[in-house]
Amino acid sequence: MTDVPWDHRTELLSDNGPGYISHSFGEYLRLVGIRHTLTSPFHPQTNGKLERYHWTIKLDVNQIPYDVPGNLEIAITEFVNYYNNRRYHKALGNVTPSDVLDGRKEEILERPKGGSGSDNSA
Repeated sequence: MTDVPWDHRTELLSDNGPGYISHSFGEYLRLVGIRHTLTSPFHPQTNGKLERYHWTIKLDVNQIPYDVPGNLEIAITEFVNYYNNRRYHKALGNVTPSDVLDGRKEEILERPKGGSGSDNSA
């Protein structure tokens, strides 16, 4: 959560794991003004996008055997950076999550598309 700017942190959707339903975690969320929504028990579809993300990262990162835990941590960090800042997401309108988070989505989508006669030197 620390990578997300404070003005973008409005709601947290989580499962019902012990760490998420603890009193101290709930107090922290109230203190920082974040609404907490819990998924329905035994209904993994509620977290479908997160489950899909986990599947995607496992496919990418697990292609190489890592003999040192630090190398795995580096690979995960690099993948998360790629996923959030360089990978276009169809569900977001073919922009990156960082484009949406930083408020650039509309500006990007309004740019002229490539083709004959258009200037693509922006």
